[in-house]
Amino acid sequence: MDKPHTDLRLTPTGITAGLTALTATLGGLITFSGPVFSAGLAGFVIIGLSRLLASRHLSRVNVSRTLPARARAGESFAVMTRVHPGNGFPGEMDISFSDPLSPLIKDRRITLTNRHETSLRYTGKSMARGPLHPGKWTIHSTWPLGFYSVKRFGYFHDSHSLILLPKPYLPGKLRRHLHALARESGNRSMEPSDPASEFRLLREFRAGDPVKSIHWPGSLRTNRLQVSELEPPRPKPRSFGLLIHSYSPPGQLLTPGTFEMLLRIATGLLLRFRSEEIPVLFRIIPQQVVRLKNKALFDAQLDSLALIRRTPLHSMSPLLHAAEDFQQCDEVFVLSDCPKSEWEAPLQSLFKRCTCIDVSSLKRKSFPEIPGRRGIS
Repeated sequence: MDKPHTDLRLTPTGITAGLTALTATLGGLITFSGPVFSAGLAGFVIIGLSRLLASRHLSRVNVSRTLPARARAGESFAVMTRVHPGNGFPGEMDISFSDPLSPLIKDRRITLTNRHETSLRYTGKSMARGPLHPGKWTIHSTWPLGFYSVKRFGYFHDSHSLILLPKPYLPGKLRRHLHALARESGNRSMEPSDPASEFRLLREFRAGDPVKSIHWPGSLRTNRLQVSELEPPRPKPRSFGLLIHSYSPPGQLLTPGTFEMLLRIATGLLLRFRSEEIPVLFRIIPQQVVRLKNKALFDAQLDSLALIRRTPLHSMSPLLHAAEDFQQCDEVFVLSDCPKSEWEAPLQSLFKRCTCIDVSSLKRKSFPEIPGRRGIS
């Protein structure tokens, strides 16, 4: 990584001072005036000393930055930046500081002292998913007399690498389908209670209760017939599948942004299933299938979506082969950035229930206004 460097230029004030000193020097020579000539030389000496001080006073300034471990592309996140003046910083002065992560921190005036670091808290935003590029900070000063403009540039020393996840998105039709599945789950057939399971409470015997449900130790203790109630039956757990592919038949034209939208929808589904604690069988071809059963596994897959590159499939064979892993799922969600007319029919016959989502058919206004990760094919 490049070391910080400094850009030094004369300001309009410095140019005016230099011309004034030059005029005084030449005027003194022409008129043989010692005081005027001396004043011109003194001006050059002051300008020269100003240049020397200006070139050195920011030479040891450094900047560190604390970022969250994860954030979402296109959404704001908290940033804390520390500006370290370094040893030998000349007293106290105002400078301008800029961070490309935040338009609010552009030429922001801050005060540096030679004794303490200065901390800044603000929000940053980056539009592209994947690892955040460190970026360059900029510090601007006109110390000591405003004759020179000094800009120092350098890369941030970040606390750790920030990964920007795709911003989650669920189309309206898909959201309604998920709500319907949640309602359906409440009406699913119940698993019978296990007679050997622990009872939840004791209550008095009522007409119609089976004799075998009487809890005799409790009845003898209270001199009344007591009945043990078992834990209520629980709904059968659901299991979903999420299969993602980029099947690209010959002649297929890809629209910019479709793959990014595909990742946004996949992120929205994973976050939804994670919050509802639904186990998911997940695969994005050509990667291997993964069973997501806890938050850590879901988070690992969300990270992978932030870093993944598009891998086009030129044959249906890998897709049909991958479908074999999802036979036991209650419902399989299949996402693609290719029109589903090219791949939906063969898959529908392989699953009990299948929801096919064709990103290329979504309305253009719903597409993300964020660029993809650099280098994604």
